[in-house]
Amino acid sequence: MERNSILEQNQVMETKRLLLRKITMEDAVAVFAWTSQAETVRYDNCNQHQSIDETQKLIAEEILPRNHNNWGIVEKHTGTLIGRATLFVDEKSKIAVLSWVLNKDYWGKGYAPEAAKRLVDLCFQELNVLGIQALHHPENINSGRVMKKIGMKHTGKVLQSFKEELLFFDYWCLTLEEWRKNG
Repeated sequence: MERNSILEQNQVMETKRLLLRKITMEDAVAVFAWTSQAETVRYDNCNQHQSIDETQKLIAEEILPRNHNNWGIVEKHTGTLIGRATLFVDEKSKIAVLSWVLNKDYWGKGYAPEAAKRLVDLCFQELNVLGIQALHHPENINSGRVMKKIGMKHTGKVLQSFKEELLFFDYWCLTLEEWRKNG
């Protein structure tokens, strides 16, 4: 089945505690809740938002045009949108790039690995991806912990442009073979 069709069929996905669904303009207030948090955007290439207008622009210009690659992370028991997960798949190499951001009020509850694991499973079970890669800011050790929890291996550093400077980001990978082996 074609990759876009599979992504279309997976607009809404569930885990034990989360609902992954598409972000809409109606989510601007919830998205602003984390894009306005200095601590949350510290390691994200997104600058801290000072107004809801900035968040609406982000949703309109960056999220909605690529919405088949973006999922809002919703806490099931409250219905609260607490973050975003993004998945890009390169058709030629069959390599996926995974990222996420969570409202800092929800850090440390296991939500990031739970959402990321669901996207890893989608990649390997349905999208015929051969490998997944993810990067994190060198000071963002918590993202590294998430990557380790979902079975990724730290394989080195990669040079990235980040907020007008060059930094060596930590580079993590998971292959289909490793995923199968670790079940």
